Amino acid sequence: MKRKLKDLSDPRVLRAEAARASEALDRVVRDREFESDEEFYKFTQSLVGKSFDELEMPELTPGDKAQDLVYDAWEERSAKRRIEIARKALELWPDCADAYCVLAEEATTSDEERRLLEAAVAAGERAIGPESLKEDAGRFWRIHATRPYMRARFLFANFLWDKGEDEAAIKHARALLLLNPRDNQGVRYSLVGWLLAVGNDRAAVGLLERHDEDSACWKYARALLEFRTWGDADRARDTLEGAFRSNGLVPEYLIALRPEPDELPDSSSLVIDDEAVFVLHDLGKPWLMTPGALDWLRDRWLSRDSGRKKR
Repeated sequence: MKRKLKDLSDPRVLRAEAARASEALDRVVRDREFESDEEFYKFTQSLVGKSFDELEMPELTPGDKAQDLVYDAWEERSAKRRIEIARKALELWPDCADAYCVLAEEATTSDEERRLLEAAVAAGERAIGPESLKEDAGRFWRIHATRPYMRARFLFANFLWDKGEDEAAIKHARALLLLNPRDNQGVRYSLVGWLLAVGNDRAAVGLLERHDEDSACWKYARALLEFRTWGDADRARDTLEGAFRSNGLVPEYLIALRPEPDELPDSSSLVIDDEAVFVLHDLGKPWLMTPGALDWLRDRWLSRDSGRKKR
């Protein structure tokens, strides 16, 4: 019997399938010992072109089975079914952090959501173990077993921020970056906005310097910082112009020329419109609360647009 083909255009399905593939690879290498990174690389290269059905896989643990159910829940559209699947996963393995996160996303009250996210973080810590939490700090995410914990803690940080618990949220975000300096999750984008929102410009500058990149979020954050420091100076204008070039839809969202979407797009999206929505989400509050910042951005944007039309 042929398995039904999945719709990979659905972000939920794509996310789950990518996680399944990563999980399967982790299971293949889990009990193998490699003497060097080169040996590990050669082994993984030998897997190219093969399906996991062709490989010798270790026997599934209760945690493996629970995680597989979580990926089913990620794909599911029905809230009722998502809850049922997550609860079944927790019956198989009480330390399934991702299952608690699924339940938290379907919570009907803030108290329930908080309780479930706290349970998710605690479950993730138990699954990793106290020794690994200390010894492997700095290389989390590369260790597959840490990922549910990292996801849970980032969700909890965002929950705390939304509830006005700013310092607690920032503390969690900073801890996540210490555990995983490579920041595969994109915690830095939320954190820079949070730091700017609470007025900790020095820490925001430090974060921008540590993760030096050309993303639109970084460019608009730098522009705001320079406006806060120098006002409508040439250097601030130049930085803002660079931000405009990186993503010209951000100003339209910030000055309400374009309606804000009801929900965030999928985090893996590379579409420029979706990138602008993420910048709005991360930096909208500090731009709004900085006196004169949006008026400055609006004037620079509209004069730029006017200049193009004249030509």
